[in-house]
Amino acid sequence: MSSRDSSNRDALISALSANLPKTKPLMNIYTLAALWISLSALYVMTVIHLVGPIRPGAVQQLLSDPVFLVETLLGIMAILFTGIMAFRSMIPGLTERRARVVGICAIVGALSIWGSLYAFNWIVQPAWLTVFQDPMLGKRDHCMFEVLIYAVPPILVTVYFIRRRFVTRPRETALWVGLCAGLMPALYMQLACMYSPDHSLVFHLLPGVAVGAITLGAVWLYTLLRKRGSYDG
Repeated sequence: MSSRDSSNRDALISALSANLPKTKPLMNIYTLAALWISLSALYVMTVIHLVGPIRPGAVQQLLSDPVFLVETLLGIMAILFTGIMAFRSMIPGLTERRARVVGICAIVGALSIWGSLYAFNWIVQPAWLTVFQDPMLGKRDHCMFEVLIYAVPPILVTVYFIRRRFVTRPRETALWVGLCAGLMPALYMQLACMYSPDHSLVFHLLPGVAVGAITLGAVWLYTLLRKRGSYDG
C-alpha cells in the first residue's frame, strides 16, 4: 500500500469517527455475571419470603444433615456454573471449545448428582430422612408455579445486557440464562417448602430445569418468526 493510499485511509477513518458519540465501556463480563446472580438470588429469596415463611427448622436441618447440605451445595454450584456460562456466551469467541466442554460437563454433572440424590432418597428412604419428622411441614400449595413465575424477572433483566452485546449463539445463551434463573427458586424451595425427595424432584428441580427449556424454545420461536418476517418483507 502506497503512502498516499495510507493517508487517504487514515483521513477517511478520521472523518467517519469524528462525530461519533462517546460510549461507556461495557462492564467486565465476570463482574456482570456476579452482579446478576447475586441480585437475582436476593430477589428470589425476598419474594419467596414475602409470599410465605420458610419451613420451620429448615436452617437447622441444613446445618445438621450432611446429605441435605450436599444437595444445597450442588444446587449453588449448578447456579454459578450456568450463570457464568450464560454471560460468557454473550461475547463471541470468549468461550473456547475446551472451556465450553468443561463448563457443560460441570453443569450436567452438578445437576445429575443433585437429581440422583433426590431419586436415590426417594427410592431407598434412608434413615437420615428421619431428621425431617413431618414431611408435609412447610408445604406450599403452588410451589411448582412459584418456581416458574419467580424465574421470569431475572430472565427479562438479561435482555438489556444481551441487546448491548453481539450474541452469536442466542439459543445457547437463552438456555443457560433460563436454566440459571429457574434453578434459583428451585433450590431455595428446599428451605421454603416441604422436604420430601419425590416432591423436591418433581415440583422443584424439574420445573427449574424446564425454565431453561422454555426460554430456549421461546428464543428459537422468536428467531424463526423473525426470519420468516424478513423473507416475507
